Amino acid sequence: EGLQAILHNMKSPPIKIVGVANHPDELTRLTPFYFDILILDIGIFSNLGLDTIQEIKKAKPNVKIVVLTTYSDPSMVRDSFLKGVDGYLLKTGQIIELFECIEDVFQNKTFLGEGVRLSPEK
Repeated sequence: EGLQAILHNMKSPPIKIVGVANHPDELTRLTPFYFDILILDIGIFSNLGLDTIQEIKKAKPNVKIVVLTTYSDPSMVRDSFLKGVDGYLLKTGQIIELFECIEDVFQNKTFLGEGVRLSPEK
C-alpha cells in the first residue's frame, strides 16, 4: 500500500496501478492485462522469483521489470539481469531513486541502484 501511494504521486511518467500480487499465482492472473512495468520483490516469491521474471519476459517481452528488494547478494543481482530484469534497487534507497529507475527503464536503460553490485559471471 505504501508503494502504491508513492507511485500514485509520480508525475513523469504517470503511473496507473492495474494490479497487485502477493503470490506467483496472483501474478500470472495479471498477465492478460496490458501493463508497461512490473515492480517485483523477488523475496516474496522465495526461489520462484527469478523463474517468474523469465516467464513474464517470455509472455510479455516488452514489459519492463524492476526488482525492488532487500536482497543485495551480487549473484542474485546478476541472475536477475540474466533472466530479464531492467532495473534493480534496494528498499533501503531513497524514493527519488525509484523514480529515477522507472524513468531510466522507460528509456530502455538498465538501472543499478545505490549499493547494488553485480558478481562476475560464473
